[in-house]
Amino acid sequence: MSKSDAQQRIDDALEEQAKRKEREELIEKLPKNADDEGQKLTPEQQRMLNRARAFDIEPHITRLQVTSGFYNSVFMRVHKVRCVGHMMRKIPTAAMGVKDMNIVFYWNPLFFADLTRREIQGILKHEIYHLILLHCTARMRENRLLWNFATDLAINSLIGAEHLPKSCLYPGKKLAASEEAKKAWTPAQLKAFEHLSGVIGGFDVKLTSEFYYGQLQKEWDDIKDFVDMEMAAQICGQFDGHDGWDEIPDELRDALNERVRGYVREAVRQADESSNGWGDMPAEAQRELRRLISRQVDWRSLLRQFVGNTLQAGWSRTRMRRNRKYGILQPGRKSDTRARVGIAVDESGSVIDEALALIFAELNNLCSTVEFVFIPFDCTVEEKFVTVWKKNVRRPPKREKAGGTNFDAPTAYINEQREKGHPKMDGIIIVTDGYAPKPAGCMMRRGWLIVPDCPVPEWMAELQGEMCMQMTWPSDKMGGRS
Repeated sequence: MSKSDAQQRIDDALEEQAKRKEREELIEKLPKNADDEGQKLTPEQQRMLNRARAFDIEPHITRLQVTSGFYNSVFMRVHKVRCVGHMMRKIPTAAMGVKDMNIVFYWNPLFFADLTRREIQGILKHEIYHLILLHCTARMRENRLLWNFATDLAINSLIGAEHLPKSCLYPGKKLAASEEAKKAWTPAQLKAFEHLSGVIGGFDVKLTSEFYYGQLQKEWDDIKDFVDMEMAAQICGQFDGHDGWDEIPDELRDALNERVRGYVREAVRQADESSNGWGDMPAEAQRELRRLISRQVDWRSLLRQFVGNTLQAGWSRTRMRRNRKYGILQPGRKSDTRARVGIAVDESGSVIDEALALIFAELNNLCSTVEFVFIPFDCTVEEKFVTVWKKNVRRPPKREKAGGTNFDAPTAYINEQREKGHPKMDGIIIVTDGYAPKPAGCMMRRGWLIVPDCPVPEWMAELQGEMCMQMTWPSDKMGGRS
């Protein structure tokens, strides 16, 4: 690359950093709440605000969906939220996050109104990649900022620099900072910046997030003085927000990961079945997605997914936690999850004790996140045996009944309780060997757990929207009971 080309790239990056500063100054003048009138805008700031108000992202999303069956399938499952008011301060650009167990794409019209059509398409792809590669829902690495850099390096090189804002973080491309900004840095910060710029400038493209993260970690002692600076992410060209990723409660992450894998699995299927299904997605990305969904998912993962889908995420204010923005001046946020799942266990004579012990063991692992309503049944459900399995309380396997099997018994009981509203349940799992006729419909989310060594009944394929999970023995019992 010639010197003039390198200088032009730096100039472009500095121009975008200047635009970001203009947007931030405008946002600071906007009303902070309903009682605040805000500050007077300059004519140029008013023009920026008018342009943002007129901007609509839907045509750009539609354009991406039309050109790729894969992106279309994923975006159909994502909630889109336009940032207005105080949200423009919290999310100055764009972010893919989670709210109330839903995947949400937040977008700031002030940011998007400044972009070209090609850059908008690139950023939409960037956010989708964060989702489908599980960056949003996986547990954060120890060094959060380095992991953010690594994920952006991996994703941006799949999209291509020509489709993204010129200041974006990109393998093989050195960082840019104005001379004015550098004058405010200490010699140690300047040295660390130059070192990081050289490391990123020496990276090859289309490598994994884990690779980039590992390489950056090796350089930590030489780059930490710059990376620890408040403006490091902005100078490095990180144009979207990752702050909410580490706020997801750990008990929700497995369920969210399984849900996203389900989205990807369906999107891959649709992409394979249509002529333009993959659009311009690189082969490297397609291979990674197939690797993600090809992992064998055992019945425990499906059970956690079912339970996770019933969880209702919430939060409350508490002085026991530090506020991420205002420190000790304001109370922090405490995450809370609530769910009550019915477990209807077929205790007929054909369901062996070892199978009951296996499901009890897994439910004991899950009882830290949900409350179970234990409903033993055979041909009937007897109210005296129905008990509430409190969160964080473990219980041993115990057989209460031993007759025949009738799936209408727990279904009728659940429907009746649903109409009464007591006890309130968010879903029902029926644990059984499957040897009984097809039951009536259920008024709430219903799943089926088939004990080991028993075939899945053919009529279960006719049930719409109901998950069926085939249990297996642990590895030391593969091939049947010992």
